[in-house]
Amino acid sequence: NIGLGMLTVFQCTTTAGWAQVMYRVMDSGAEVAVPYFVLLIFFGPYFVVNLFLAVLKTKFGKAQSLFLANMVVTQDKKQNTLAAAAGWVLRVLGGCVERRRVAAQAREEDLARKLQESDGAWSWRVEYK
Repeated sequence: NIGLGMLTVFQCTTTAGWAQVMYRVMDSGAEVAVPYFVLLIFFGPYFVVNLFLAVLKTKFGKAQSLFLANMVVTQDKKQNTLAAAAGWVLRVLGGCVERRRVAAQAREEDLARKLQESDGAWSWRVEYK
């Protein structure tokens, strides 16, 4: 059974219960398996740990790149939000200033028209609207 064999090799490389597996193989009459188990115990965990660390490094690298990309997008959104808010404030203030300018110009034109109608006679009475 290949699956059970792979599971047994994995169990030996994790060094959990490998001695019982070695003793069972030796009891079956295969004393030649001792060097196999010694090499498996010395080098197996080294490769498993390296494989595990390589996977972790890859996953953390991907997570870091996603985090940095998300951070850049978030900063862009914040800058766009601030720019939009500043634009809105400037439009509102600009609209107020423009309305006041137009109203002042209308008052000046109205006063100029009244002055022309009065033939130069100045009235001190001020009319408020």
